[in-house]
Amino acid sequence: MLRRILPFLFIILFFSSAFAQNTKFEPVDIYSSAYIYLLCSNKITISGNANLSGNLFSNSDIDLSGNSTITGNLFTVGSIFGKGNSTITGTSNQGVNALTLPVLPDKSYYQSLADETISPKGTYKLSGEINKIIFIDGDVMLKGDVSGIGTIIATGDIKVTSARNSEKISLISYQDISLDGDISFTALCYAAGSIKVDATGNFSGSLIANSIKIAGNTTLFYKPLLVEGLLAKMEEAFKTDDEETIFKVAELIGENYKSYATSYLEAPLKDKEKDLEYRALLAELLGNIADSQAVSILIERLKNDESETIRNGCAIALGTTADKSAVTPLTNSLLTDSSEKVRASSALALGSLQDKEAVSTLTQSLADSDSMVRTNSIRALKDLEATETISLIAERLRTTLMNIPVIQLLAS
Repeated sequence: MLRRILPFLFIILFFSSAFAQNTKFEPVDIYSSAYIYLLCSNKITISGNANLSGNLFSNSDIDLSGNSTITGNLFTVGSIFGKGNSTITGTSNQGVNALTLPVLPDKSYYQSLADETISPKGTYKLSGEINKIIFIDGDVMLKGDVSGIGTIIATGDIKVTSARNSEKISLISYQDISLDGDISFTALCYAAGSIKVDATGNFSGSLIANSIKIAGNTTLFYKPLLVEGLLAKMEEAFKTDDEETIFKVAELIGENYKSYATSYLEAPLKDKEKDLEYRALLAELLGNIADSQAVSILIERLKNDESETIRNGCAIALGTTADKSAVTPLTNSLLTDSSEKVRASSALALGSLQDKEAVSTLTQSLADSDSMVRTNSIRALKDLEATETISLIAERLRTTLMNIPVIQLLAS
């Protein structure tokens, strides 16, 4: 399914924390690819001894100073300055196309969706458990221990000071967001103005704003907090036959998040309570991602899943990965799987992987009791250009006047 869809430039924006609660927090804006980056902004400045792990995108310039260390790729419409004192493990890409950042809707929209509204305008201190959508007319300070997977929307600034959480939270500010003090914080942060980080400790998640400044000795890790919400949205779309949403979410995960999403796909793929077509699409997504972890997950499910549909989906997906570690599991599946559908798909997958080691097994499978398995094995042998084997088989078939359609296939 994923391979057949046309590219989509945008997908509807929603925050995973709200969807995890199954609240009424519905799509509000176009989703750009901003949330696949650790930092995404119109201007990025990094100083001090910051340690960043994740990709960065700027619609203008990236200014590096101090002794920052970046493990990831840099993308900028403009230029990258000051790299001399920084260590970059990854590529530096200048002059790329601009990326459209999300645009916040009118404040009244968020207020109408909130589970709780706090007013009048002022500065409010929050800590403890936050498991709902809170709209605050004014500034917010988060300090101390914070728990829960809620969303905070503030018309003013949001300041995170020496705060700690072990889950994930969404912060949306119509002005600025700042993080300082000794933090250990996981969040999806979006500010219409600026985001400033001048802290010690760790931050994980994603930061999106008009401008971003990183200082101090902070360690920042990218964490794809939207993936779980995206999967929930796609599963919901399966129940309502909303193909457009299914296609959009599938492409976003498979084409943009890629390896970041792999670990989130394993559990729902194994879940027997979930829709079979949904699980089969997850297998296809893993085949599209095709990192070593994704291939291992697909191999394990090909061997052990009770569902013919899922084993078949895994066989097809493995054929798209170009990973030779899939050859042996697919040859075993071709010879031993109880389903002729899975055996036939395994044969085609072996042809796609272009490994001559599969020729012997494909030749054996020509004796399979199912005609589609035999036909797909012939096709795979042709894909592998096993000309000597094909010629020998064709001659034997002609001599014994067997199976005219297969003879025609061999000769084509």
